Amino acid sequence: VELSNTHMTMADAVGNFYFADKESHAILKMTPDGNVHTVVGTHAAGNGSDAAQPGTSVALSDPNGLYALPNGAVYILDLGNNKIRRLWTNNWVETVFTDPVPILVGRGLWVSPDETVVYYTAYHTTGDAGVVRRWTPSDGLSTYASGFAQPGNIDVDPTDGNLVVTDRSAHRVYRVFSDGSRQVIAGDGTTQNHGDGGPATNAGLDEVRGI
Repeated sequence: VELSNTHMTMADAVGNFYFADKESHAILKMTPDGNVHTVVGTHAAGNGSDAAQPGTSVALSDPNGLYALPNGAVYILDLGNNKIRRLWTNNWVETVFTDPVPILVGRGLWVSPDETVVYYTAYHTTGDAGVVRRWTPSDGLSTYASGFAQPGNIDVDPTDGNLVVTDRSAHRVYRVFSDGSRQVIAGDGTTQNHGDGGPATNAGLDEVRGI
């Protein structure tokens, strides 16, 4: 199978792998037998319906992030359309919410197990540029943390519940606290290949993305 600038991949609880095939404008699934299937997207850029539809009838635009949950649901960062979409286990997809501020760059996405909290990274064209956004059904959409150069991927530390965020252009990794403040936990801001065996904050990182 030929892929097209694939970015994120994540497995569900039964061993399916999901790929955000960005430049093919689709989400692919590889089943445990090794076969690959398109589950969302038409392989042409577009802005598909927000209402629940079969996934292969809903056009995406540069999908750049996804998050698979153990229950089989998959959340998708539909970058070019500024949307977070949800793929159900029946292979239908619907829009959960739309960011009213255009997202120039975005990749990181995390969803709580009960699907009541969504975090994602965004580089907006206006206002606070590099941000982590937070959405809940009750409170809607807000900026959770700001001041990043170009935030990349995110995860939640299971030991304390704090977000961990990579900042690609700043060459650092941050821990983000519940009040939106942050602490550098890796990277000294340089791209030099140094720091092995020493404190993580003294190590050089070059456009760190994954976490």
